[in-house]
Amino acid sequence: MFSAQVYLPRQGDRETFLELYNQYKDLTDELLTKECESAKKVGVVGSHLQSLRLIALYLASKDRDIPCCISFEQNCLISFKD
Repeated sequence: MFSAQVYLPRQGDRETFLELYNQYKDLTDELLTKECESAKKVGVVGSHLQSLRLIALYLASKDRDIPCCISFEQNCLISFKD
C-alpha cells in the first residue's frame, strides 16, 4: 500500500469521473461519510480508477461540507490525512 498517489489524466477520465461523482453526490451525508472512512481503511493501492474514485469522493464531500480524510493537492497528489 502506498501513502500517496499521483493522478495523471487519461482519455475518458472525464466521463468516468462524472459517473462516480454523481453516484457519491446522490448518497446521504451518513453514507458519504462512511464511504470516506472506508476509503481510508483501504488506503492508496495505486490504481488509476482508484484515483478517480478518491477525487470524486473528495469533491462530493467538499461540496457538502462533509469532513473527509482525503487530501488532494496541486490537482494531482492524492493522500489521506492523519
